[in-house]
Amino acid sequence: MGILKNRVIGNGAGYVTIATDIFLPDGGDVLRPDISFILEKNKHIIVGHIHGTPDLVCEVLSDSTKGRDIGAKAARYLSNGVKEYWILNPAEKSIHVWLNRASVRDKKTAALLHSELLPGLQISANDIYTGMPE
Repeated sequence: MGILKNRVIGNGAGYVTIATDIFLPDGGDVLRPDISFILEKNKHIIVGHIHGTPDLVCEVLSDSTKGRDIGAKAARYLSNGVKEYWILNPAEKSIHVWLNRASVRDKKTAALLHSELLPGLQISANDIYTGMPE
């Protein structure tokens, strides 16, 4: 979270929220991702909770949430227009990013990922997982 927050605060790109309820446009169940990011130009959707589609969502997988996070929740986020869906998997020490480009969705996994939403932001698995308990 620190990597994203430092990048956002440093350039006024938008807002980072932690475990904030999201009311997506599809009207389905309320979701609460681990981290959400909303671009400055979309800040009007933050009214106590998030009423609309965040630009970026990040989930940290656990055994109890993995199936839902990479299944139903991923499908809802992407179909509602989330531009980047980051999945952190501490068990594998991996980072996955799903890029939502209109009708095309790309999944990327790498030791160093680059955000398309926030140019210049690089996410290293080593930076995230160094010092975390096994």
